[in-house]
Amino acid sequence: MACAKGNSQVWNPLLRQVDDTVRKMPLWKLQTVGSESFDFLYPNVGRGTSITLRPGVATCFRKFYGLLGDIVRGAWVRYVRRYNRELLGTTTDLSEFMFGSERSQLNSVRDALVDTGASRCFYCDKGLSEATAHVDHFVPWAKYPVDLGHNFVLAHATCNSSKSDHIAAAEFLDKWVDRNLTLRGGLQEAFTVRGIFNDLPTSARVAQWVYSTTADVGGLTWTSSSMVPLEDRWQAAIDRLLATAG
Repeated sequence: MACAKGNSQVWNPLLRQVDDTVRKMPLWKLQTVGSESFDFLYPNVGRGTSITLRPGVATCFRKFYGLLGDIVRGAWVRYVRRYNRELLGTTTDLSEFMFGSERSQLNSVRDALVDTGASRCFYCDKGLSEATAHVDHFVPWAKYPVDLGHNFVLAHATCNSSKSDHIAAAEFLDKWVDRNLTLRGGLQEAFTVRGIFNDLPTSARVAQWVYSTTADVGGLTWTSSSMVPLEDRWQAAIDRLLATAG
């Protein structure tokens, strides 16, 4: 695989062929099981390049994004490995090769946060070095899979791993709001010069949506020691950010 990618005369035509196939085929085969068609996601008509989702489907996709994404990526990896076993062997990181990193700008983000004074873990408040600093999506990637500069924080690997894709507790939301309001201008400049998309009002609205959804369903939030109910003060923190960010 690595050899093919390094040979442009082989790789580029193959890439175009796969791109053409992916554009034309999946939409009209995804809802086929065996010989029967079950068009529960969208009407299987027209056979063009776009679809119209049935009512409620988009909401379900959003709600179960993490689960669906893992299932789809896992199924593709198994399928490709099944039919290319001899070429791939058992050591190839096929998932990374096929889907790449969802966090491609993390080194630049780390530098931007360090330049604006981040030298301690956002969650445990212990000192960080360049070697121990991991970039974390405060509002988890699984909840909103778009990289927005003001959403990033630095954390130790253990804190980052423990938090995983959980919603951080209200105490951390307060801290995140304070950080973004206090360093708003510096963060925006540091992100912009590195080509990192940033828009604080958008980050604020995303946080509002995620935390309100968590509150509506009585969801638990993460602390370093346990999962706890979301405290009511989350709304005051969000309101403070929205009022200032616009």
